[in-house]
Amino acid sequence: MRKFWKILFTVSVLFAVQGCFPSKKKASEKVFTNSDNWLPADFKPQKTVFLVQLINEDVVNSGWRAKYKKWNNEMREYMQEKYPYKYEFVSVEDIEYKGKKYSDYQKYPFGLMISNGSYTYQGGAAGSGPNNSNTIDVYDFYFFDRASGKKYPVTKKFSSNPVMTFMPVINTILEKK
Repeated sequence: MRKFWKILFTVSVLFAVQGCFPSKKKASEKVFTNSDNWLPADFKPQKTVFLVQLINEDVVNSGWRAKYKKWNNEMREYMQEKYPYKYEFVSVEDIEYKGKKYSDYQKYPFGLMISNGSYTYQGGAAGSGPNNSNTIDVYDFYFFDRASGKKYPVTKKFSSNPVMTFMPVINTILEKK
């Protein structure tokens, strides 16, 4: 009987812990309802090549470099699986500074850019007290009109894992266009 309670307790803890972490499956099915705020009305993915920014993997810390590489690969895989139109993954410099390869604004009118920042919240781990301040890095996305230099608003659906925001952004684009 004791073994039964241990197993039941373990299973309960696993379900509780799983509920605390965002699911990629849920993100891969989600569509944002606020696209009127951030999706350019004149974005026509069927007629152009969409430039998508990669996370810069050129960092000193090997742990972060591995994490960025993993996230970039997950974004590539998602686009390959879901996005039926032409796109290219590029650096922020390729989008903003209009290098020779991407100088044709008709062919490459928009870039999807990563906005990273931080989010501070109160509370945290059990026993830390309600006034304990915690800060985490967060990622969001926004469109960049390459011809005008206009930065559209971010989605305001940030996450500590950019892939968890990237997937619904792509889903929203596909649903709206």
